[in-house]
Amino acid sequence: MKKSNMTETYNAILLSLIAELNITEQASFFQGWDIVQTWPTEVMDSLLKVGLLELAADAKSLECQGCERRCFSDVIVSKNAHAFIVCEEPAMQNTMGRIIIPGERLKQWKASMKQFARVIAGLLAFDKNGIQETHENNFLLGMSRGKHGRRWISLVAKPLSLEINNCFVPVEDVLFFEEGRLTLDKLSIDELANNASRRLGKTYTPSTDKREEQKMETVVRHQDWQDAYLVLRAEKPNRTKTYYAKEIAKKAIAQGRDFETIRRIIK
Repeated sequence: MKKSNMTETYNAILLSLIAELNITEQASFFQGWDIVQTWPTEVMDSLLKVGLLELAADAKSLECQGCERRCFSDVIVSKNAHAFIVCEEPAMQNTMGRIIIPGERLKQWKASMKQFARVIAGLLAFDKNGIQETHENNFLLGMSRGKHGRRWISLVAKPLSLEINNCFVPVEDVLFFEEGRLTLDKLSIDELANNASRRLGKTYTPSTDKREEQKMETVVRHQDWQDAYLVLRAEKPNRTKTYYAKEIAKKAIAQGRDFETIRRIIK
């Protein structure tokens, strides 16, 4: 694969992790083997090395691949450590029996706000062990020295952004891979720190237009998925959410998001 294409792959996967953190109700999520095994090995190795992903405990539930319904089912582990799924459809249980799950499919990896906070703090030359969790899964990373003094830099959620005195920049705009190396656009962050410092005072009004715009874009995207889901469900009833999510993932409205992301949103 050409270097330019590989860089695009690195950053597409990084953006997918950020997108997941933006939609999850928790401060973390798990990426399963079915998705990860489609990634180039060097990308996965880099994500693990820098700390954006870490190996987690085995998955307790998986998409069953025993038939076309693709139900999401609990995994049962026998005394001899063999993993399997029992079909949730009573009429199919005698036919299907135990559906054996290969061990590698149980693997999953965790990404979290805290992991991103530690990585970004390190790239800013802050003490990664000195980050402080404040509220609503936000983190104080450290203090940046600007032209007009020192200012706190925080990592905030929904959407994942860096904040300096109520000025925000989306993480996806400043964190990226370049030739296989994770990089932070420090010039943009320094500019943000300097601008925030100059604007402090009684007449200062936080500029959150871009952040609000991103929130609205996310709401619109999720509503498009929900509308498509309702149409598909009417056209092809009695299918699983996974089936509908995969169909939506093929459409332009998916905007590059994978079916697992879509499945978590549609209701």
